[in-house]
Amino acid sequence: MAEGIKEGPKKGIKKGRQEGELLLLQRQLAFKFGPPDEASLARLAAADSDTLLGWGERVLTTANLAAVFDAPVPREDAAIRDR
Repeated sequence: MAEGIKEGPKKGIKKGRQEGELLLLQRQLAFKFGPPDEASLARLAAADSDTLLGWGERVLTTANLAAVFDAPVPREDAAIRDR
């Protein structure tokens, strides 16, 4: 039980971090390309943290919304995020 109590805050922090990543990416996309459509919002909501971070980097250099989602997101940045 004590282990579960320790894991609760970690899960909450992870979830809060992911929600912040999602919110920031939604704002970046809206600022650069206009409001995202429903399909894009659904894709964002279903994405894990690593994917959101990858898309957040890609939004800086792409010319359109489709290009943000086109290529697979590299997973090597997870170690940087978890520091």
